[in-house]
Amino acid sequence: MADHSPESILDIKDTGIELFQNDNKFSKLENLEINETFQQELRKICWMVGTHFPESLNQEGIILLAVNPHLGFIQWHINDKSITSLKNRLGNAFNGSRMVIRLYDVTGIEFDGFNARKQFDIDIGKLSGCYYLNIDHSESNLISEIGFRLTDNRFSSCARSNTMYFDRPRRSSRLNFSGLYVSHGFNRIFPVENAVYGSVFDRMNQSLENAGGGQLSVAVFLNESAICGSDDPGPIQEFLGPVLAKCETMRAVPYLFKSETSQFCNLETENITLIDKAVAFSEKILKSFRKVHRNNPFDCVQCHDWYSAPAAIKASKEFNLPLNCVLHSLEIERCGNEMTHLSKQIEKWESSLISVADNILVSKEQTRQLVIQKYCKNAEKVVVVADTFVDNKDPGPEHEQTRRNFGIAENEPVFLFAGEMSHSSGVDLIVEALPNVCSEYSYGQFVFAGEGYLKNQLEHRVWSLGMAHRCRFPGDIDSETFDKLLAVCDAVMIPSRVHENGGLAARSLKTGIPVLATHQAAIQEISHGVNGILVYDNPGSVCWGIKEMLSRPIRIIPRSSMGNPEDWQSIECIAALYITYWAYAVAQRKGVRCG
Repeated sequence: MADHSPESILDIKDTGIELFQNDNKFSKLENLEINETFQQELRKICWMVGTHFPESLNQEGIILLAVNPHLGFIQWHINDKSITSLKNRLGNAFNGSRMVIRLYDVTGIEFDGFNARKQFDIDIGKLSGCYYLNIDHSESNLISEIGFRLTDNRFSSCARSNTMYFDRPRRSSRLNFSGLYVSHGFNRIFPVENAVYGSVFDRMNQSLENAGGGQLSVAVFLNESAICGSDDPGPIQEFLGPVLAKCETMRAVPYLFKSETSQFCNLETENITLIDKAVAFSEKILKSFRKVHRNNPFDCVQCHDWYSAPAAIKASKEFNLPLNCVLHSLEIERCGNEMTHLSKQIEKWESSLISVADNILVSKEQTRQLVIQKYCKNAEKVVVVADTFVDNKDPGPEHEQTRRNFGIAENEPVFLFAGEMSHSSGVDLIVEALPNVCSEYSYGQFVFAGEGYLKNQLEHRVWSLGMAHRCRFPGDIDSETFDKLLAVCDAVMIPSRVHENGGLAARSLKTGIPVLATHQAAIQEISHGVNGILVYDNPGSVCWGIKEMLSRPIRIIPRSSMGNPEDWQSIECIAALYITYWAYAVAQRKGVRCG
């Protein structure tokens, strides 16, 4: 067996190693010798390095770090020379002294060494070491010192640490979910406002890879002016503008082709039917499309509602482009069973559009089922993509002003009860739970909005319990003010003893606010531990639920309903889903199977 010891490796003699040169010539390295003196010197250096590692401590000091809001870490080292100097200076007073770490609470003060809010000592027995510190309160500034406590209780300090802030054990009321999305293959990078939708972006990226991986250029047809008779942006255009702008940040290239009534000043549009007007306006859109497509070919076509169908269907057939259609509603939904002659013509255009479209995008599940059942469209090609969105931006100064108006402390979590102050609403359960909650958690504000026969009694109760500074009773408030109050809340409480209609819960969940409710309230939208907490109608259970939300806050994604990702009311999600189905349509035309 070959000898691979360090000595054999270093003792290389006449190895006969052949080296391959760039000029394809071989040369022989002969008589390679390493001097024995060099080997001895190398061994000596390795031994010296080994004996001095790790290097002995010589830097004196103490540090305090925060592991979490309730746990600190202290590390210290004091040199022998410092102890000797201290003994010489103190003389006999040093005898019997004890080495300690002294902790100071200096929250809200300029510390001068003697004015700490409180202090305590930790006995230690060595000059170097570390210690984990349990902290029983939060939101405090702490300083540590290492030194000796003398027999006459004087304290002689050797070193002082940094000031360390220990925060509250909860999320901040100001969250920023913005970030940078990076695809798995690093081929698509773009900024996002809400990183929690990462799975939707991953799905979009996979669909783009199936379509070829490049940027998609999409012609978007909107013929809204044909039916509204005005060049002012209609509701669909107002929705499409920011969505298509968001698509551009995700490295897609949408191009909006829209009609304008000013282009038809010589056309007597008042004397023609709505169907003929839509067809006439479509010709102008098609003319613009052909001009752009000739220089910069599009990959896909998308149209919105029946009045954009004439241009989109013609463009798709003429240039053999995949077609997606977005139906914000159907004529049969708008008219019900009272179909006029015009309604039947519009329904025919919708039917033609659905039959030729590669994918159908609808705004709600009810419309999806109607397209599948009435028009016999393949269910895989009909999907729900919302046509409204909630813009989740930083709350800004308006939220701060609302807090001030209600006397709510800045950055405090806010729990809201809204309803009648009665036994059936369970509002008294919250008040009776508060002493236990407040004794354990020094943060949290509770707002009780509404009137009722229990209001005065409950206000007196919180005063007698010494919790009035954490409770607000604004009474009945108007809807506009309530909207502002709800926007600053961290949780909504519905501790009802009877069944509730769930309107407040649905509204809260839609905007991303978790709900604490009783089982007796029978609110079906609440999923325990996911978008809220379910408790029973007694103070102990309500107390547990509030503590659970304070210690482990629930953050939910704002959405229109508890359903699939397609239902989420995020402008980024809508844009990503548009791009996803553009890519699906392109891949399907190429014969690529999309999951």
